[in-house]
Amino acid sequence: MVEVYTFRGLSNEEDSFYLEISVRSDQTFLDFHNGIQKGLGFDKGQMASFYLTNKKWEKEKEITLIDMSDEQVEDILNMEGTRIKEMIIGEKTRLLYVFDFFFERALNLELINKELIDITDDYPQIMTCRGTIPSQLISPGEVSYDFDDTFDEDDLDPDIRFESLDGVDL
Repeated sequence: MVEVYTFRGLSNEEDSFYLEISVRSDQTFLDFHNGIQKGLGFDKGQMASFYLTNKKWEKEKEITLIDMSDEQVEDILNMEGTRIKEMIIGEKTRLLYVFDFFFERALNLELINKELIDITDDYPQIMTCRGTIPSQLISPGEVSYDFDDTFDEDDLDPDIRFESLDGVDL
C-alpha cells in the first residue's frame, strides 16, 4: 500500500483549463514534473520549478529542476532529490509549478485528496484534463504590456536636480 496524492491544477491565463494529477508519495518532484510535462505535451527541455506557497499563493520554498546558483544554498531543493512526501504537509498544500520563467507563467496546484492504494498503475497519472491547455512558451510579441507611456512634467520629483553635462569632455 502506498499513499497517493491528487492535485488540482488551474491556470491564471486559461479559465477553461482544469487538471487533476495523481502522484505517489514516494516519488520525487522530478517524477511529478515529468508527469506534468508528458501529460500536457510540454517540451521537457525547458526550465521549471515547483514552489511551496502559502494560502495566498505567495512563493515560500523553491524546488528546482536544475540548481543554477553559484554557491550551495540550503533553502533551494532540487526535484531529483526531493520526495513528494517530504514537502506535502497538511490537507490543502499549495504549489506553484512555474513552467515559463521569462513571463512567470505557472499552474496553481492544490492537494485535494490523499489515499492509500495498492499500486498497479504507473504514476504520476493525469486523472482529468479539460479545457485549453496553456501553451508552454509564448514569444515576446504575443504579450501585450499595459503601461502609460505618456510623459507629464508633473511626474517629475521637484527635489531631484540634474547637473548639466555641457562643460564635460567625453
